[in-house]
Amino acid sequence: MRCSAPVSTNNRKPRRHFSADTKLQIVKEGRHTNLSISQVCEQYQISPTLFYQWERQAEAVQLTQLLLPLVQA
Repeated sequence: MRCSAPVSTNNRKPRRHFSADTKLQIVKEGRHTNLSISQVCEQYQISPTLFYQWERQAEAVQLTQLLLPLVQA
């Protein structure tokens, strides 16, 4: 899994950018392993809030994909 971390010029931590595939893999890992969400978040150094945002985004995309055939019919 890759994320990019640009160099920061101030004292704040630089933002990391995760690919969509990486986000989905992290969400799947949080939901389909025996690890707690907190443990998964610590492993990837993300906040639980960010994890749950990604989870909601993934669910929205899945729902859109499920409804798409109904709209086209």
